Amino acid sequence: MSEVDANEEFLKQVPPHYLDAEKNLLGILMLQGSMLADLLESTGKFDPDDFFSQKNRIIFEAILRRAERGSEDFTPTLICTDLEQSGKLAKAGGEAYVHSLTNVSASVYSINELAEKIKNSAQRRRLIKVADHIKNLGLSPEGRSNTDIYDEAMGMLFNLAESTHRENSGPQGITATTIEAIKDIKERAASDNKMRGVPTQFHELDELISGLQGGTLNIIAARPGIGKTSFAMNIVENIAMNPDIKAPALVFSLE
Repeated sequence: MSEVDANEEFLKQVPPHYLDAEKNLLGILMLQGSMLADLLESTGKFDPDDFFSQKNRIIFEAILRRAERGSEDFTPTLICTDLEQSGKLAKAGGEAYVHSLTNVSASVYSINELAEKIKNSAQRRRLIKVADHIKNLGLSPEGRSNTDIYDEAMGMLFNLAESTHRENSGPQGITATTIEAIKDIKERAASDNKMRGVPTQFHELDELISGLQGGTLNIIAARPGIGKTSFAMNIVENIAMNPDIKAPALVFSLE
């Protein structure tokens, strides 16, 4: 096969995707909406752009919009109503397609595995897009020197690698954080155990914040000489000396 034939064959290839995984994931969310919060919490950034199918992307956007309003009810009927009101029902495949998604062939316990397949294929599509742009730089440099082309290509690959790494770390979008906050509030209201974080042993403070929460930054602010450092060290000591929680405590002092 010549190089020209190989390039033509490459262009005919369909980008990586998992349509069955996309359909099953949407169907699971429609059947058990409470799993959306767990999905977003375990996978980090997971958004509509990860879907290969435009229909599935639009349906997932509709699910996220309902979740932002505090709902965990994503039945096909409700999703169709929302899509019809927004004028996107036809682009989402119509009522028949939306309702067909609940005929899932995967267990609800495999939703994270489905999400991982969808995310991985989306990342590979982005890599292919970058590679195609780099190929075009080589074919049509438009006055760029080879050094400039190398620098631009390396920059694009570096940015892609960084964005892939940041999907599971760093700041998260408002949709995921809102859904997670709503889930946490509902769990607190339904639970007899109001202490969901690490107790400071300052009981009035613990009642207000339900203990120190993982992944949060708590700032103690006051005028000089009020006792901020002593208060912070008391919290550290209370946590370190509490045999019931066995949580580590570490102090970095810049004073």
